[in-house]
Amino acid sequence: PTLAAGEVQFDAWVARASSTGAKAAATITDADERNLLNWREQLAPFRADVGDAVTFYLKHLRATRASKPVREVIDALLATKERKGKRERYLRDLTNKLDAFERSFQDRMIGDITAADVERWLDSLEVSSVTWNNYRRNLCVMFAFAVRQGWAESNVAAAGVVEPRDTEDPSPEVLTPAEARALLHAAAPEVLPYFAIALFAGVRDSELAKLDWRHVNLATGYVTIEAAVAKTKRKRLVPISDNLRAWITPLAKTRGPVTPKAPRTLLEKARRDAGLTHWPHNACRHSFGTYEMARTRDVGHVSEVMGNSPNVCKRHYAKAVPFELGDEFFAIYPPTVDGADKVVPMVAPESAAAAASASIFVVPSGRSPSCT
Repeated sequence: PTLAAGEVQFDAWVARASSTGAKAAATITDADERNLLNWREQLAPFRADVGDAVTFYLKHLRATRASKPVREVIDALLATKERKGKRERYLRDLTNKLDAFERSFQDRMIGDITAADVERWLDSLEVSSVTWNNYRRNLCVMFAFAVRQGWAESNVAAAGVVEPRDTEDPSPEVLTPAEARALLHAAAPEVLPYFAIALFAGVRDSELAKLDWRHVNLATGYVTIEAAVAKTKRKRLVPISDNLRAWITPLAKTRGPVTPKAPRTLLEKARRDAGLTHWPHNACRHSFGTYEMARTRDVGHVSEVMGNSPNVCKRHYAKAVPFELGDEFFAIYPPTVDGADKVVPMVAPESAAAAASASIFVVPSGRSPSCT
C-alpha cells in the first residue's frame, strides 16, 4: 500500500477509537465516577490501582470456579501419593487426618476454604500441640496439592498463614541398663534377636519387621538396612557392637526374617516378665540413641547409624544421660561361663528381673565395648 493509503487507514482507526471511547464515556454515570474515585483512594495506601484489583479478583474467580470439592481433592491426592510409592503407614495417617477434615467440610469447595476456617477446625479438635501440628502439616500437604492442580488460589494451611503451635521437646523416655538387661533375660529365643538388634543397633520397629538375616553379617560386623526397608528410603550400615554380637550369634540364621510372624504376644510377654509395666514410645530405639550418644559423644555418627538428621539426634539424645551410662549399657552381655572375660553366676532366679539384678558382668580391663 502507498503512504497516502496508509494515512487514510490510520485516520479511520483514530476515528473509530474516538467514537468507541466516546460511546463508553457516555455510559459512565456520575455514580460510577464517584465509585471509581473512592476505589482509587482505598487502593492508594497499598500502591495499587483499580486495574490491579480487577486482575486479582479475576484470578480469584478463575481459581474458585475451577475448584473441586474437598472429597475429590483428598481422593486425587491419595492416588498421587500411592502412585509415587509412599509407604502404607504414611498413607494411612494422611487418610485418617484428611478424612476427619472432610467430615466437617464435605459440602465445601477447596478454593473457598480460608485460613480462619482451618484454624477454627484445628482448635476444635482439643488435642495436644504435637497432634495439632501433625493435623496442620497434613492439611498443608493437601492445600499445596490443590494449588498445584489449579483448584485453590493459595495454601491456607501453610506455616506462614496458620502458625504451628509451640511444643515442648523433652528428651525421649528410655530403658535403664537394668531394665534392658531384664528384658533380654525375659525374651524368648524367637524374639531375643529382635530386642537385641533394637536395643544395641537402634533399628526401627518398622525396619525390623522387614529385616532378613541375610543382612545381619557377623563376618563384616554390620547390619545392612536396605533402601527398600529403611523409613528414609536410604540404605545405611549399622555396626554390630561387641555385646550385640554376643547376644545374636547363638541364634543367627543364614536367611529368613529376623522377626517371627505375629510377634506381638511374645514381645508383650517379655515386657511383662521383665516387670516393665510402663513401655515408653520407641523404647529400644531411643535407648540406643541416648546411650550411643553418651558413649561416643558424636552427633554425626549417631545420625548416620540411626538414619536421622543431626539436628534431631542432637535435640533428642545429647546430654540425655550421664556419659558413664553409655558404657554401662553397651556392657550388657548374655550369661556365660566360658572364659574369664565376662563372668555371670549361673543361678535360677524366680524372675528375669531377679536374674538381671543378680548377674555380674565384668568387662576386661583396657577394653570397652564398641561398635567397630
